[in-house]
Parts: sequence; C-alpha cells; structure tokens
Amino acid sequence: DFRIGRGTVPFDYWQQRLVELSSITVLMNHSSYWHEYKPESDPGAYKLRVLIGFDRFRINNRESGKEGSLYIYSRESGRLIKCMPDGRGYLGLDNTGSMYCQGLTIIIDDIGGHLPLNPTKQAIAFAEQ
Repeated sequence: DFRIGRGTVPFDYWQQRLVELSSITVLMNHSSYWHEYKPESDPGAYKLRVLIGFDRFRINNRESGKEGSLYIYSRESGRLIKCMPDGRGYLGLDNTGSMYCQGLTIIIDDIGGHLPLNPTKQAIAFAEQ
C-alpha cells in the first residue's frame, strides 16, 4: 500500500477502466526509422510499451467524446506528457466520420525513460535527436 496522508494511492486506474486491454512492446531506435528492423542488442535501441483498450466509461456516457484518445507517459519526467482526446490524426488514422470512435484508448509508456523530450519535458522532441 502506498499512502499520501491517510488516503491510499491506487495503481490500477487504466486496468479497471479499459476493456479488451492489450499490451505490446515496440523496439525503437535513435538511429533509424521505426519501421526498419534493428536487433534488440543494437546500442541505440529502446523499448516503448503500447497499451490499447476501450474506455468503458466513455462508451456508456452520452456526453463524453468517444474518439480515439492518446496518452503518452514519460518515465524520465515521471508523468503524463501528452494527452490528446482525439489522437487519430496524430497517429495517422482516418479521423473523418466515426472510425475509431468506440472509446479507443492508446497509451504509450516510455519504459526506460529514453523518449526524447523537449527542454521543459512537456512534449516529445524527436528533432533534437
């Protein structure tokens, strides 16, 4: 149990919220594009964990947006660095009509803290690599 004051701090927010939760690990590399294969032993390689699920609360709430949401967490800064209620365009998905509008939620977790951040640590800065 972790506590702040007298209250406990839960660590199962997304696990309770998302249905059909899936997790994959993607190997990224500082020196190549994401679609080029590089072995895990490559010195520039780092892992990103991608969690995908459907938000059961947004699906059932008529007033909330059901578009595909994107959240990016950084272990280096220790917090959420990007939250996009409609991340379909950012991910290169079709963002016209109702495609990907069933409460889809995508979470990117920078497991090793290697995701390049801008100086204020509030956004991703791939251009600085």
